[in-house]
Amino acid sequence: MQDKIVFVPQPQKVVYQNGFLPFEGFVLAQRKVFAKHTLTKLQPFITSNGVTIATQQNVALGSQSYVITVDKTGVAVQYATQIGLHYAVLTLLQAAKQCGGKLPFMCVQDEPDFVNRGFMLDISRDKVPTLATLKLLVDYLSDIKVNMVQLYVEGRSFYYPSKAEFYARPGDFLTSDDIVALKKYAEQRFVSLVPCGNCYGHMTYWLNQPQYNRLAYSPNGFDWSKDGLHCPAGTLNPADPDSVRFVKGLFDDMLPAFGNAGLFNIGGDEPFDTIYGEHALNDDGETYFAYMQQICADVRSRGLTPMMWGDVAHNHPDKIDRLGDVV
Repeated sequence: MQDKIVFVPQPQKVVYQNGFLPFEGFVLAQRKVFAKHTLTKLQPFITSNGVTIATQQNVALGSQSYVITVDKTGVAVQYATQIGLHYAVLTLLQAAKQCGGKLPFMCVQDEPDFVNRGFMLDISRDKVPTLATLKLLVDYLSDIKVNMVQLYVEGRSFYYPSKAEFYARPGDFLTSDDIVALKKYAEQRFVSLVPCGNCYGHMTYWLNQPQYNRLAYSPNGFDWSKDGLHCPAGTLNPADPDSVRFVKGLFDDMLPAFGNAGLFNIGGDEPFDTIYGEHALNDDGETYFAYMQQICADVRSRGLTPMMWGDVAHNHPDKIDRLGDVV
């Protein structure tokens, strides 16, 4: 039995001892210490003649850490916060589902290698997922202790109220009400919902609308290669102050629903129009950093720390500090 329990993710340390505890379910010695969602996860396993789970708070542990001991007296869990206790329960439930009525004597010690363990879902390439689907995704991720979700937005996969004329059926897109509901749902499961929306490249949908084509770095598109691969405009003109104003307008529409998310992934990647074709920039990253400095400063003014891809920035390590506090 000991070699058949598979933990996902694998705890840092699992030590098995000789012996097993007959298992038909759990009894909770102290219900009040568990978060509401943790109790919901436990409920199907609670029985009147189950194994007692005794809990003890240990502030010396990390906030997401826990220690589980299973021996002849029952199950004991040490934790520092409700998050750590929740993760301990998730680990216990994985063992309970696989133990076949005999819970092995063991000691499990766990602490995540990374404080933030994120998952990004691109919702901008096909049908936008419904709120019900996104909640199901959060359930899956929470169960494997992923604690951050980002929904990648470009174009109109998010419903921007200031651009209502581009949406014949707003309900087919992710709305602010959806975000508010999903954020609450995720937080109850110890998952943070972090906003994610591009701000420089990947602006193809908007830049090929008549109203916004003038903001494109390459209004008529650009040649990706010399063999005839022509691409539509996709990158904002970094030298046009209206480009920054346009992006700020998108932020104004999107960010209030996320509340105090702490972080905001602004993308900033793959400004292909400035890399390929006859108008490719060769200025050692000066244009890129001058533009992204403005965007990062705006994000920080909103009380958020910007995150961004490093595909361009890491080619110019001497300039990264110009972006300020950024992930």
